[in-house]
Amino acid sequence: MSQDLGYIKSGKAFTTVVADVVESSVISAPSLSILNDDITLTANDSGSTMGIEQTAGGYIITLPPVEAGLAFKFIVTLQAAGSTIINADPNLSLSGTIISDVIPASVVGVSTISINGGQSVVGTLIELNGISSTQWSVSIICQDIAGITVA
Repeated sequence: MSQDLGYIKSGKAFTTVVADVVESSVISAPSLSILNDDITLTANDSGSTMGIEQTAGGYIITLPPVEAGLAFKFIVTLQAAGSTIINADPNLSLSGTIISDVIPASVVGVSTISINGGQSVVGTLIELNGISSTQWSVSIICQDIAGITVA
């Protein structure tokens, strides 16, 4: 739909300005799925942001088989005594960086990320991106390095 926006003086003449107006629509914010029990993710879950509520007993998040383009984001939303473990296929590789209160640390060739109960901090962010059929790229931002173990 075009809408006349009036006139702009251009030199000694006036030029009519017409612009295409795009009808507005409401864009909702992405939802945050809260995890607090064992779960096996699928490729259909890719693109999701998931809140990790740690529980006294802990639980395991199992990643789907890696594919280029898969992406998952996890945020610690509740701290408790039990550890939450993010598991990838042990034949594959998680590699990337941990940025923490101490110094950056490398993550190379691991298959498990443990968010340690009682030591992790609310707001810890873990992002996983499939970069091939054998490799996940991982980026972890945390306040306390003791809250994360990779193996």
